[in-house]
Amino acid sequence: MLFRVVPAEEAQYAAEQGSFWDGLRSKADQAQGYLSSAVQPRQRDVQDDAPQTIRYAAPLPSPSAGTMAGLQSSTGTLAIIAAAAGILLVVFRGKLTAWLSRGGQRQQGRWIRDRSLGGKEVFIPAEELPSRKRTNLWDDDEPSSAAPAAAPVSPAALAAARAESEQQSLPAWWNPAPRIPASSSFHQSAESKARAILRGLEEAKLSGTDYSVPALAELRETCTEASVTVKPRTASGGEALYKAAMEEAARTACEGGQNPYVWGVPATRFVASMAAALGIADHRAVTMANGITAAKSQSILVEVLAAMRDAQRRGEVLHLLLSLKGLTATFPLPPASAQAEMVASRLSSRASLNERQAVLQEFFSIDSSTADRVAELLGFNPELVLPTLQQANMGGSDLAA
Repeated sequence: MLFRVVPAEEAQYAAEQGSFWDGLRSKADQAQGYLSSAVQPRQRDVQDDAPQTIRYAAPLPSPSAGTMAGLQSSTGTLAIIAAAAGILLVVFRGKLTAWLSRGGQRQQGRWIRDRSLGGKEVFIPAEELPSRKRTNLWDDDEPSSAAPAAAPVSPAALAAARAESEQQSLPAWWNPAPRIPASSSFHQSAESKARAILRGLEEAKLSGTDYSVPALAELRETCTEASVTVKPRTASGGEALYKAAMEEAARTACEGGQNPYVWGVPATRFVASMAAALGIADHRAVTMANGITAAKSQSILVEVLAAMRDAQRRGEVLHLLLSLKGLTATFPLPPASAQAEMVASRLSSRASLNERQAVLQEFFSIDSSTADRVAELLGFNPELVLPTLQQANMGGSDLAA
């Protein structure tokens, strides 16, 4: 008796389902059943769609049996391929959807695993990556100030911040030299001479010798006469040369009184033209000058406090305060500056309130015009203490009269 084979309509059945993915899972289940039947052969019961059911307990070999086995083998192979394709589609469904959404074109970006989504990969376009975002380091909209600081800053943001900083006004004491037009031959000669002077200063420093002030003055004069700028070997070396010039200007200001001169030019002109000769930006040069002024002022005030505590050194107080007057008058610090606050903090830890008040009173009696600058250095608010000192001096004058 021949077998009656039931037609296999798995593909049609899957197409008639409502979801493409349900069909793929159905094919995978059917493929597993075919594999089980191939590994463990057993007797099958073939049932027809008719109401009558004919069962075959022991089927006889027939030509159609081989045909059925071939059909089963090929159908199982197709089902395995379909199941594998379904699994691949499930795994790469997100990437396929993103690829189809942009028309099959490759988009710049990065796949990132999102832990909040259970490790699922998420595609981030290149323009949305953190390295491409413009982050304003100065705007902190997040609760933690470390968030914007940790994010990279674009070159455009840095350039904008630098331009904004350069637009700030320079202090009134900054006195740059005018640019003098010179012929090309004179310019080349002055440039060669300036380079030779700079090379001598750098070699002397490498040998352990301090910068020569006459050589610094000659370098400044040579560069100023022909509007020449020299480039030291390193940026730190150029700043060291400028600091040496500023130290000399501050020392002269402490000793020279009003409008001190350094090697034939005003101290303020000497400092500003030296910065131009070394190619140092004005704002950077002013910042370094303020730092040197603050350090020098602190050193003088420490000596004043020590002299006031020692009766034998009491006579030194006037000389020291006059030095402080010359320094603060020539290179005044900006109001409420960070440098003055730093000096006040250090002096507050070394001297009591009464001692600092006594120093301010002594200085006010010498020069009231710059007492506001010294008041900040001592940790006082000039708007509060200076009116009190003025009233006290007026009362003392009335009593003396």
